[in-house]
Amino acid sequence: MFQVLSPMWCPTSIIVDRKETEYPIPERCLSLNFTYSTGKRYEVEEVRQCLLKGLKESPVTPHAYTLLLAEMGDEVRRQVEVVYSQDCQNTATKWGICSVGKISHDFTVALKTLPAEDHQVVAVAARKLEDAQEFARKHNISKAYGSYDELARDPDVDVVYVGVVHPCHLNACKLFTNAKKNVLCEKPLAMNAKEVKEILDSAKKNDVFLMEAAWTRFFPASVQIRNLLAQEYIGDVKMVRADYGVPRSDQKDLGGGALLDLGIFCLQFISMVYNGEKPESIQASGICLETGVNKTLAVILKYSKNRMAMFTCFTGVQLHNDAIIVGTKGKIQVPSPMWCPTSLVVNKKETQYPVPEPSLPLNFTNSTGKRYEAEEVRQCLLKGNETSAFCLL
Repeated sequence: MFQVLSPMWCPTSIIVDRKETEYPIPERCLSLNFTYSTGKRYEVEEVRQCLLKGLKESPVTPHAYTLLLAEMGDEVRRQVEVVYSQDCQNTATKWGICSVGKISHDFTVALKTLPAEDHQVVAVAARKLEDAQEFARKHNISKAYGSYDELARDPDVDVVYVGVVHPCHLNACKLFTNAKKNVLCEKPLAMNAKEVKEILDSAKKNDVFLMEAAWTRFFPASVQIRNLLAQEYIGDVKMVRADYGVPRSDQKDLGGGALLDLGIFCLQFISMVYNGEKPESIQASGICLETGVNKTLAVILKYSKNRMAMFTCFTGVQLHNDAIIVGTKGKIQVPSPMWCPTSLVVNKKETQYPVPEPSLPLNFTNSTGKRYEAEEVRQCLLKGNETSAFCLL
C-alpha cells in the first residue's frame, strides 16, 4: 500500500508498506500564507530545466494532462449542475423571446430556474406591442418590441428563442439568422425538409448557432438513456416503441396535426436511440381530415441489422404516452410523459429525475425541463459550436 499523508496537495512524507519516509522542504525566510509554500521551488526549477532544454511543455504536466483535468472538471460540474463561463467575468447568455404564446411563457419560466449570472432574458417581441409589453411585465423583461424585426436588430441579444407556430418557423428563423443572431427554434424546425434546408443554409451562411428545441433529448432521464445505451447495458437494441396521443388542435394554419405536433417527439426519441441513423424503410398508415391535416398515424421504421421501431400518435384521444427500448439483455421503459421524462424503469428498477418547481403557473407538462435545452445552448455558444452534438441538424 502507498499512502500520502496530509497535506496530500503538498506532501512531505509517504508511507510505503508501513514504512514512512520524510521529504522535508526548506525553511522559509518570511512568513507564508499557505502550507509548505517553499515547496513551490520545485515547480520553478522545473520551468528552468524545460527552458534550458528548449521544451514547450513539461513532461511532468504535459498540455494533454492539463486538458484532461479540465474536461474531467467540466463533466463533474455538468453532473452537479454547476456551470462556469468561458471567461472570468462569467458573462450571462442574453436571450430574446420571439412570440408571447403559451410555449414562450413556459420557456421563460424555465429560464428563471437557472442562475441569473448564466441566463438573462433581455427582450421580447410580438406582432402587437401591447402583447409584448404585457409579457415583459409578467416576466420582468426590460425591453418589449412590437415587431420581430426590432428584436433582430437588438445588439444585446445573444440568442433568440423562436416560439411562433410551426408554419412561421421558416421566416422567423431566416430573419434572425440573417441578422447574425443565434437561434433556438421550437420543434419542428420547419414544415418539411425543403424548409429545414433553407434554415440550415441560412445559419451556415451567416455563421450562427442553430438548434431545434428537441427538449426531450436534454432531460437528465434522456442523458441516462444515452449513457446506458453507450455502455450496452441492455445489450444490442432490437426494438423501440413510442406512443403520444392527447387532444390537440387540428387547425392547418396553426401547423396542427398528429405528425408535426406529436409524432415529432416519437421520431426524435427513436432517432436518439438509434444515434441518428437513417432507417432503411418507413411504412405509415393514418387518417387525414378533409383539411388535409393528419389526425392519427401509425408508423413502422426498419433499420439495419434487423432492428425495428414503431410509433403511434393521435390528436383526438389519450394514449399511454410512454416508450420502451428493448435489447438482447433487458429493456428501458420511459413512463408517461415520454416527451418530457422524469423517471426511467431499467430492468424493472425505477429511478426518478424530478424537474424544478416553476415560479409561475405553466401551460404544459414539466415545462421547467426546458432549462436543460437552454443550458445546452449556452454550453455550445461558449465552446463555439454551430449546433448541439446531441441534436444534430
